[in-house]
Amino acid sequence: MRDASKRLGDILLAVSWGDVAGTYFGERPIWLHEKISGRSRSGLPAGLTREEAGRLREALLDLSRRISLAADRLQD
Repeated sequence: MRDASKRLGDILLAVSWGDVAGTYFGERPIWLHEKISGRSRSGLPAGLTREEAGRLREALLDLSRRISLAADRLQD
């Protein structure tokens, strides 16, 4: 998938992609940046494999659950 940045649109600046890369993939931030942008630092095409896209989906769902729980804890 080479259009991940378009699909992620409005959350691109709201998510710590470096944390996602390390926590959910065991990779460095640049690795995930290249996968999301669809370009490697050397200019070669890059992108998420189907498996990586599925893993990223699960990571985002996990983050959404964690954010929801944190928001719930703010209620009196």
